[in-house]
Amino acid sequence: MSFDPFNDFETAGYLRNFAAEKDLDLVKVLEHRSFLANLEKALDALRRKKSLAYSDVLKVHRSLFEAVYPWAGQDRTKTAPHLAVSR
Repeated sequence: MSFDPFNDFETAGYLRNFAAEKDLDLVKVLEHRSFLANLEKALDALRRKKSLAYSDVLKVHRSLFEAVYPWAGQDRTKTAPHLAVSR
């Protein structure tokens, strides 16, 4: 069974990706390509900051993965509020 926090794996693929891809290995390739393509942009944005806030982390996540996931850069309380995050 796949990790399916959105309960829509059959229609939206693994983690609700834009390609609706269900094959985790292919999703990992999409993530990796997006990460590499946008890494310099994300690092440039971080270099300009004297200190980081949570909103900066979300912006970096969005810039790295917005080509793969429609929810990239959004807080988990918005995208999956039913999932408890614990330490």
